[in-house]
Amino acid sequence: MPASKTEAIIARVEQHQRDGDLAAAEQVCDEACERFPDDAALLERRALLRLQLDNEDQALDDLDAVLRLVPGHPGALRSRGMLFARQGRHKQAIADLRVVASATPDDARSQHDVAVAFEMAGDFASALAQYDLALKCDPDFLPAGLNRGYVLAAMNRLEEALANNRHVAGRAPHLPEAHYNVAEVLVALHRPEDALVACDRAIALRPDYAKAHIDRALALAELGRTEPAQLSLDRARELDPVAYRDFNAGFAAKIGGFLEQFDARSLYLHRLYQEQEECNWGRRQELVNSFNRLILEGQACGREMTDTHLPFRALGLPISREAGSLLAQSVAMHLRAGATVLPRQKPAAGRIRVGYVSPDFRVHPAAFLTRRLYRLHDRSRFEVFAYSLFADDGSEVRRDIVAGVDCFRDVSALNSAQIPEQIHRDGIHIAIDLSGYTNYTRSELFAFKPAPIQVNYLGFPGSLGSDAYQYAIVDDVVCPPGEERWWTERLVYMPDSYFVTDDQARVAPVTLDRRQVGLPQSGFVFSCFNNSYKIEPEIFSVWMRILARVPGSLLWLLGRDVRIESNLRREAEARGVDGSRVVVGPFLPREVHLARYTLAGLFLDTLYYNAHTTAVDALWMGVPVLSCPGSTMPSRVGASLLRAAGLPELVVRDLPEYEETAVRLASEGSSELILLKARLAQNRLSCALFDTATFVRHLERAYEMMWSREQQGLPPESIRVPRTQRAVPLHTRWH
Repeated sequence: MPASKTEAIIARVEQHQRDGDLAAAEQVCDEACERFPDDAALLERRALLRLQLDNEDQALDDLDAVLRLVPGHPGALRSRGMLFARQGRHKQAIADLRVVASATPDDARSQHDVAVAFEMAGDFASALAQYDLALKCDPDFLPAGLNRGYVLAAMNRLEEALANNRHVAGRAPHLPEAHYNVAEVLVALHRPEDALVACDRAIALRPDYAKAHIDRALALAELGRTEPAQLSLDRARELDPVAYRDFNAGFAAKIGGFLEQFDARSLYLHRLYQEQEECNWGRRQELVNSFNRLILEGQACGREMTDTHLPFRALGLPISREAGSLLAQSVAMHLRAGATVLPRQKPAAGRIRVGYVSPDFRVHPAAFLTRRLYRLHDRSRFEVFAYSLFADDGSEVRRDIVAGVDCFRDVSALNSAQIPEQIHRDGIHIAIDLSGYTNYTRSELFAFKPAPIQVNYLGFPGSLGSDAYQYAIVDDVVCPPGEERWWTERLVYMPDSYFVTDDQARVAPVTLDRRQVGLPQSGFVFSCFNNSYKIEPEIFSVWMRILARVPGSLLWLLGRDVRIESNLRREAEARGVDGSRVVVGPFLPREVHLARYTLAGLFLDTLYYNAHTTAVDALWMGVPVLSCPGSTMPSRVGASLLRAAGLPELVVRDLPEYEETAVRLASEGSSELILLKARLAQNRLSCALFDTATFVRHLERAYEMMWSREQQGLPPESIRVPRTQRAVPLHTRWH
């Protein structure tokens, strides 16, 4: 076909596109391609039009046809490569785009396209190298500079990202995206004043820039200026509801939740809390004071805090009991407002139907703790259901749980009204909320009251503040006399610890040496494998005094962020201890993680929020745990576990005794720690903590006592579960 004819047809297509009549443009293309099926230019044009119409499969057919007619056609290869990248076919995308880049090594756009494909594949190191190649071809190629900053930030190289983004903004001061990128990194670096300046520059260039208004809200919120922050949030929602929704979803995902509306007060508290997770304690007291103030002020003026993520964050802070209780009740009231209580139905005769509801039937501490629980229920008396609020992660622990119940339902794709309807249809007698106000929670479904009895257990160590739950399962160590007044649930006291464990927890068959896990070859190892948010200045000061008194000793911690180690080492130096004596290791697969406990000498518990699963892991691996109980449930779990493990002497009265005990146990020549470890190894075969079968019998007795009251028409009341004899001979539990 003559080139002039092709050009004329393409011109008609482009005119229809400019007019917004894509259907007419497609019709012209279709007619032309039918008449001239071997015209590569027409096929390429139709492919681009089909991409614009999101008709990816037909676009790919056209691009393949072009490449059959003209092998190596750069335009078709580029379009096909970018399409592959969009479809997640990353290897094919990179292969196509590399061919184009190799043919045009001095073209910044071609190198940039390869970088984009690497970035979409999650290969940030390769993307960075490729963006550098693009900028070497053309230092002023702005897309490469902008994207390079994003990749550096994704790699947590924030200072480099900031330098990159400031360089781009300096070269393109007219570009609002450049200033927005500067603001994004400054927000991540917790530099709100500077972030605010960058946001204002972006907004001055583009007043309707919704994302810049969102970052402005984050910066203002972090400064505690919640009223103007709320105005910026409202402005972003007005300008671009989709961008605002995406922000909500992204922010929720970062803190472990589902899409919801965050107000500026919530943003402020979450931003401060993120600093605690990084062990950056400069504003810790501000966080504590603000939690108290905002909760009480909100209650007084009718603007209660309703963010379901906040009660869990409050557990590890020394906020007032009144504020913590009001927060839980405010969240519960908010959840109840959107729920319609389902009609009560006559319970089915026969076995008690127990429904466990959780987002944590996956690689998660709660799953590892409970994996044997479901299988061990007495099927002559109980029928066991599980409702998963999180999609299948393909893990072995999930498969174990699925195999251990009578009916496993993945309800993660259902909304919060459909899930209780399913529980209701299943005729569940007792529904167990295993998560409460924790990550990916859906506690609102319990406000529908799908089961006659609803129980708060395990995931959230405190009251949920809701009349949707009749009971909470505890023990008399975590909830001593007088604590009932802080609970809206009636308390069910287990005879030993309320904590369930897996007495067949698997350990990787590996022998690790200190060098493999980043430890020096010598020196006593104190460990604390708790999440970083549980570490706070008061207990860290005690730990540093212990290190100072035990020559050559080390403190072994875990952390997901490089800033944790640098912050803690800085805090150690400020307390007169060499920062290198604080070693922060990575998170590892569970079985390998358990194996590395063998290198620890003594586990030092945290103060306001104790080790829970991590203490169980340490005791299972023969490492004694030293704990100082406080006045709240999360601060008394360590004591509960140690009592059930037969080591009550490791529960100390106060921090001075905590320090003296740790120093004494770690002192050279001390036989006390050796004897404790020997006793722990022996107790593991006989203690209540690791007798899962007996624990399940006690739990079943609790369920029967709850259900008996329900059948008699009696209101819920506190229950004390009687101790039973061991369920099975010990030798059958160990392999």
